[in-house]
Amino acid sequence: MNIVQNIKIAGMSALLGLGASSCETGMHGQKALEAVKSSALETVDYKNLPTKEYHRLLEGEKQAKNNCLWAWDGNVKAIKYWDSIKTDALVKKAYQEGAQMVRDSINSANLKKIAADSLKKVK
Repeated sequence: MNIVQNIKIAGMSALLGLGASSCETGMHGQKALEAVKSSALETVDYKNLPTKEYHRLLEGEKQAKNNCLWAWDGNVKAIKYWDSIKTDALVKKAYQEGAQMVRDSINSANLKKIAADSLKKVK
């Protein structure tokens, strides 16, 4: 009975493994990659990027895919690559917006009044 059970488990494991890899290499994997890629490019605002920078991003995807032994691993690494590009763009945008908020608050502060109030407390 154990032998039959082991054969069933091994067969199901093989089917699940093949099914998972076909999702990453087939149409589903390509659709997932394209969705992540277009989202990342929109976040980076690729329309306003210099052509050289845009081609550098595309070359990075090729390098991520070429450094893999298996096709499914290439798609996974390319998806991770585009996720990291999007994350980097979001972090830079948030930093710039925060820095602008600080500049705006400094510019709008009435520094002469703050200095005069501080001097009154010193006396």
